[in-house]
Amino acid sequence: AAIAAAFAPTIAPRTVPEVRGAARVGRPTVAMMGQRLSAAKRALKYPNAGQVHVVLKKDVQGTGEEGELAWIQRGYLLNYLLPNGLAAQATPALVAAAEAKKAERQAAYEAERDAMGRVRDQLGDAGAFVVAKRVGENDAIFGSVTETQVVEMLRAKYSNVPEKCEVTLPEIKKLGSYTAAVKLHPEVKATMKIDVVAS
Repeated sequence: AAIAAAFAPTIAPRTVPEVRGAARVGRPTVAMMGQRLSAAKRALKYPNAGQVHVVLKKDVQGTGEEGELAWIQRGYLLNYLLPNGLAAQATPALVAAAEAKKAERQAAYEAERDAMGRVRDQLGDAGAFVVAKRVGENDAIFGSVTETQVVEMLRAKYSNVPEKCEVTLPEIKKLGSYTAAVKLHPEVKATMKIDVVAS
């Protein structure tokens, strides 16, 4: 037995890596993973992280209109908006002025909407607008009735109608009665009757 023990292979003890080194270079622990937020969750929790609050001095496509408040990337502010005089970093005074201007614009928007609503109601009760045209065979008219003519007729009767209105006309090639659709305001659509008569 003593001889067998003398010739037995020597097995080196297995070494265990230091916990510090393993923690430093190995996979993150459960506690570390719990502290980390995914990019999506971080964006939800900190929606304005890395951004700067500014007041726009002019209209900026894709960002906002003059006088509006916006959150934008710091690099975009420093490299583009500030050098071109398009924005200023928000201060309490600028924020207050921007909010007052926003309230003023909203009030003007609502006043115009209400005024155009009254025009729409009056158009519903009004008679047809008359357009005189030269006539050929089979009551076919010379020329056409245009959107510009429709707006001019409206403005002649209702001076507060905007110069630029979206008008939808049916095909008008003959004498007769027609109905045109007019967008007086983003929230107000109206219809008007048009009688095309021989001049």
